[in-house]
Amino acid sequence: MSLLVVPLKSTLATSPSPYHVHTEWSDTVEYEKLVDIMAAGRTTLTKPDIAGCLQLFTEEVAKLVADGKYVKTNLGAFYLCASGNLDSPDQDFTPGMGDGSHALRLHFRPAKDFETELRAKAAVERGKNYDRHTPVIYKALSVKSESVMSSGPGDFLRVEGQRLKFDKANPAEGLFFVNGTETRAAQYASIMPSLVIAQVPPELKAGTYVLAVRSLQGGKDLCEGRAAKPFTVA
Repeated sequence: MSLLVVPLKSTLATSPSPYHVHTEWSDTVEYEKLVDIMAAGRTTLTKPDIAGCLQLFTEEVAKLVADGKYVKTNLGAFYLCASGNLDSPDQDFTPGMGDGSHALRLHFRPAKDFETELRAKAAVERGKNYDRHTPVIYKALSVKSESVMSSGPGDFLRVEGQRLKFDKANPAEGLFFVNGTETRAAQYASIMPSLVIAQVPPELKAGTYVLAVRSLQGGKDLCEGRAAKPFTVA
């Protein structure tokens, strides 16, 4: 199993890129399962022994941290941090009381060697986009010249992505070239969820366009997905 990395559309106007990375974990390991895994590892300790050691570790770290100590372990350091605002230097610090601005929060700082080891061992897998309705365009390639995000009018185009399938008989759906006005591709050689092969409208003038795929997802709502990069008609 791997750590899943999923691309999500950025919604912030200040974002430098049209997508940001979202992380999804492949599984959750509960405490009991962790004990089973440890007992099957390189140890002569029994499951009750391991569970007892983990419980003792938790109790002693909790006591030390609650006593204001910075506790280092082979995994990293545990410590408390105070937060909040004061109206005067002698104002009482009252976490959990008053307006709630005062708080104590547990922090964990991973040990550098441990963090380096984890990163070196990590397996990363590309996950699918979370949006289960909107078409997603990854890229478009000219069938004639194999140029990426560029072709001539009348050329056929390979558009790759997710949820691209649509009904070409419905004029509201399809591949559109948007530049002030919009022009729908009329000729399609293939329409599949991950690949659409369509002809660039021969009447398109040279210039920069936005590629958009529109489809009725679930038969009700018209959804549109746009390519993140501009498309050039040479």
